[in-house]
Amino acid sequence: MTYRYSMHFDRISIDDLGKPMAPLTRQEARALDVLVSATIFIGTVLVGGWSALVALLGVGGGYDDPSTAAGWIEELNGSAQLLLRTTTLLAICVFVTFAVAIGGAHLRRSLSTVMGIVCSILLTAALLVVTSAAGQLDAFAQRGTDAVGNTPAAIRGWSDTSAEPALTIEQARADMLAMIEGSLAAASPPVIGQDGLAFITDPSMLRAEACGDSGTRYTAAIDVSTSDNPRSVAAILARWDSADYLADRAMQEDIRYSATMPVERMSILDSTTIDGLVHIDLQSACAVAAGD
Repeated sequence: MTYRYSMHFDRISIDDLGKPMAPLTRQEARALDVLVSATIFIGTVLVGGWSALVALLGVGGGYDDPSTAAGWIEELNGSAQLLLRTTTLLAICVFVTFAVAIGGAHLRRSLSTVMGIVCSILLTAALLVVTSAAGQLDAFAQRGTDAVGNTPAAIRGWSDTSAEPALTIEQARADMLAMIEGSLAAASPPVIGQDGLAFITDPSMLRAEACGDSGTRYTAAIDVSTSDNPRSVAAILARWDSADYLADRAMQEDIRYSATMPVERMSILDSTTIDGLVHIDLQSACAVAAGD
């Protein structure tokens, strides 16, 4: 006995392509409802867990504080970028889950509707938690501001300085006063002190601090106003740059530093919009008494 098999393929015409697709069966619709609900639930758990880690550890989460001004700036920028990316991700996820809830309600799919609403609420709560971490960022920034004055702008490389003469206290004092006078000479006149009178460089503005085993470091904090504060700041920075100082920046403060010059660190802050002043801070290298 012989059997013959034949195969027949139905041809689809161009007109058939424009016809609407057959609606989903009840089982298919149910399966799609479960798949969508499971997907957004798993996504919510993952994103929520990540957001919790960011809120707890994302701001200044290192074991040790940065040791340089540049390190503080890098740490602050990294934390701020992490918070920004996380809040953006959460906002997108809230939008998606809310859209799922609206779509489920429109299609009368209770599981998708309920899951969309629940996930939207959870993600919104996570968004609020991450947003509140901005307060931690402000506190971390304040720690950085306080620490920058006590840390070098960058880690200095080792060099053999045994042949170099030690900086004496007299030299440090003279160089500090010369740097103050030369810096303000670049400002737009008149340069007025806080007392309302023309600013005069005076040795009494130098403060001596102990450093090293028996050394002395001089510091000075100067507050002045000029006829054009922004232009004065730019001119002073240009003069510092022409003296081969290295540049750095912390928050709104411009910093110049050197590992070899008698005046090792200078910073300038333009607070014209706040108090109409330009704030300048200078710090000498550690100096020793002549003959030590």
